[in-house]
Amino acid sequence: MRSKQLHTTLFFILFLASSLPGQYKINGRILNEETGLSIPYVNIAVPELSLGTVSDKNGYFEMELDNRSRRVIMSSMAYITTDFRASDLAFGKTVYLRKETYSLPQIDISSRRLRSLPRRLGLKNRSRGPSAGFGSRQLGTEIGTIIDVTGEYLVQSAHFILNHAKGDSLLFRLNIYDYKNSQTGEKLIKEDIIINTGQTKGTIDIDLSEYNLTIRDDILMSLEWIDDDKGLGNTDISFDCKRGKRRHRGIFIKETSGADFKPMSYRKSLSLCFYLMVKEIL
Repeated sequence: MRSKQLHTTLFFILFLASSLPGQYKINGRILNEETGLSIPYVNIAVPELSLGTVSDKNGYFEMELDNRSRRVIMSSMAYITTDFRASDLAFGKTVYLRKETYSLPQIDISSRRLRSLPRRLGLKNRSRGPSAGFGSRQLGTEIGTIIDVTGEYLVQSAHFILNHAKGDSLLFRLNIYDYKNSQTGEKLIKEDIIINTGQTKGTIDIDLSEYNLTIRDDILMSLEWIDDDKGLGNTDISFDCKRGKRRHRGIFIKETSGADFKPMSYRKSLSLCFYLMVKEIL
């Protein structure tokens, strides 16, 4: 009788352990289907759980899920977004993604005049003030702000004012989204823009002149955390803020790959000190 009770108890413990979150591991490497080369910094998302990560610089990934039936979505700029079942991504699975073919409208501004003096769109602080950090510790989390756009502009550069960070090497991805009717739309640059910087406080400057990006409507500009330097996490990474314009006041957070942007629940009157330098198209 005692043996039977022990067997029943052991079975229950094993069943309970198998149903706990983080008990099913997926891992592997992501490669280009045509070239066989690794694809770095691929977004990997489980939308049902608001769970995600990013592959490393060599295309390797690893994640723990609650069960093998979950739907896993892999997406990367210039590649076709692909769905997988978690059970197909175990035991060091090699995943192949196919290149996406974009038909981008040709932009010809050679016959149009540009205002000679550059203009700033977005907020820049004169002195240190409050700061804000990422709203999640998952790779693929983003922090961003809305930039008002009135007119037509050719983008020259993007700038982010870093308040504090630990680690010798910070790796971010710059994302610029179309923003209309309070909704985040498509990314406006169809290439990965990777930012590798140190922990020095101050302004991160990114030259965007080669992309010939023109904007006519409001945008959401964000930084995505894609690498955990020495396992330090991102809790000590923060960016300067200041009081934003009434129309688009707020700091927007995306928990991880596949999640939606949401306004930060506190410091609602502030916006990030993220800005663009542009030239007006006349």
